[in-house]
Amino acid sequence: EIIFWLPSVVSQQRSHPVALQLSNLMTKNFDLTPSILDCLSSFSLSSEIKSQVEIEMLSVLHNMPMHFIPVFINYIFGKGTKDCSSENIRIIREKLTWNSEDRSISDVESSQTLTALSLKTALSRSKALNLEWLKIINSVKESEDHNPLDIVILVIMYALGGKEKVETVFRKKIKASLFVCT
Repeated sequence: EIIFWLPSVVSQQRSHPVALQLSNLMTKNFDLTPSILDCLSSFSLSSEIKSQVEIEMLSVLHNMPMHFIPVFINYIFGKGTKDCSSENIRIIREKLTWNSEDRSISDVESSQTLTALSLKTALSRSKALNLEWLKIINSVKESEDHNPLDIVILVIMYALGGKEKVETVFRKKIKASLFVCT
């Protein structure tokens, strides 16, 4: 509850060190993820500090409980900012997994669906984010370097009206045997 009130009591000058401390705290205590992300969203952070916070958070994405992944994706891409980082996208493509060993199938499917909805919302808000994802997917040169998230992103883009671009990517990838059934 204290975290919830931080934006109201912390001055703008102190928001940067507080944001860094909160991101550090989140990497150690995932139960606080929603509260911390909500608090961080309320701060007006410089792009440098926001980038530092995101990098620290992305470093633990693979350990994050799956039910927090959609909230995390909303934070990373939620504002639809023009400065979408290709590095953030690369890390998410690399580390975003749904470890289902200790979870029910319905929990995994729920997290995947909510994450796809978060990505759809972000992609619908930002043309720059769409272009960055396309650029990264197009740059993949080996079939094994693609992951299911690439297909999900392309389907979302297709549904959002990027039909021609997405069809072109699919044609090129299929023709180059980069999208294959396994």
